[in-house]
Amino acid sequence: MITVLVRLLRKTWRVHFHDRRLFEDAIGGGAAVLAFWHGEQLPMMPLHASDRVVGVASRSRDGTLVAEVLRGLGYQVVRGSSSNGGAEVFQACTAALRAGQSPALAVDGPRGPFHHVHTGAVRLSAESQRPVVFVVSHVRHAIRIASWDNFQIPLPGARVDIAYGSMQVDQAASENGRALALVLGEKMESLANDLKRSCSTPLVG
Repeated sequence: MITVLVRLLRKTWRVHFHDRRLFEDAIGGGAAVLAFWHGEQLPMMPLHASDRVVGVASRSRDGTLVAEVLRGLGYQVVRGSSSNGGAEVFQACTAALRAGQSPALAVDGPRGPFHHVHTGAVRLSAESQRPVVFVVSHVRHAIRIASWDNFQIPLPGARVDIAYGSMQVDQAASENGRALALVLGEKMESLANDLKRSCSTPLVG
């Protein structure tokens, strides 16, 4: 039922992609580690649905709901998080990358802090030597829930802008995972700020 509602809501959005080729190249020509913010997962799910993407959902009750929606949209799903089943998830994501599939991770989930990137995405990139393709969104009209992740629900008819960036992690630098995670976080925040500015600029002519 929720999957149907997500599909119907997505049909009403006015979606604008920025550098979408980074995502398309990732799932069409190999694989990548897909990274996004936990609070932006609702618009991300229907806009990136593919059986070549492996969604990661925690083992919590909320994670069970997310897993059901992901499967309904056509994703493959693995269950676990940094705080519960992290080793198994890392192994499953590594296997997916070797098989040419792209794992998608909420890099500040499942409990935050807000926009604090954990090391899983950069470790996967270093081990597999596949890039991190990070994704951010800007929504003009949305409900934002008072939760740790500032979870957003784009309203019917909302304009949803999605932007992509990439980061290659040097295998030799993989031991410094915390520093690399900070770099990824900075790149994601910078891309989000650029996207917000571009969406706020009035069209001329």
